[in-house]
Amino acid sequence: MELLGIKFGDWQVIAGPKEYPGYEKKWKCRCLCGAEHWVWQMHLNAGRSRRCVACAASLVHVKHGESKTPLYNSWLKFRQRCNGTCPDGWRYVRISYLPGWDDYKVFAKWARANGYKEGLVMHRKDNTEGYNPDNCQFLTQSEHMRTHHAQGDI
Repeated sequence: MELLGIKFGDWQVIAGPKEYPGYEKKWKCRCLCGAEHWVWQMHLNAGRSRRCVACAASLVHVKHGESKTPLYNSWLKFRQRCNGTCPDGWRYVRISYLPGWDDYKVFAKWARANGYKEGLVMHRKDNTEGYNPDNCQFLTQSEHMRTHHAQGDI
């Protein structure tokens, strides 16, 4: 598979691959900040590596005062499911989310401008598509469950 020039999160593949007998390939990637690193292909494809360590660390420590809110919990859960780190075991294969939504403040601003109120849950209109502004809406829990039943998801 040729990855040269493809973007994965904040990474852009700029060289490679390096072959490792018995292992996946590594590709040289450049982060938006300019840092360059060799990244395993499986980590790029699975969304497990989306940016350099320094940029990832800077996102973790952002203070916004909303870490105990339902909206923050919703944001955290969909990212965990897509990135394969969800404690409940859910893993959405090939489901992505808008890269800008890695930043909670960006996501929260969009959500509030597009109908989010306490008591509503985020819902993907088309479950074969990722989390993005065109595919997400906010519904009551009962509307959300009814829609999933109608789509045969439960």
